Amino acid sequence: MSNSVYSEIHFHITWHTKFSLPIINERIEDRLYRYLTHKILETPGARLHAISGIETHVHIGVSLQ
Repeated sequence: MSNSVYSEIHFHITWHTKFSLPIINERIEDRLYRYLTHKILETPGARLHAISGIETHVHIGVSLQ
């Protein structure tokens, strides 16, 4: 039996605006993505794969170790 164990969980997170209102416009999109990226990267064990979306929601691909 191995003396070490490794696990990794992959998530596809979909974050929607309230009532799915189309409020993620070009004016706030870059700031929102930078904020979410920063929060994920400062989380121990988190690895961001991708972040993108449209006016009503954001998709985030992330792994946790």
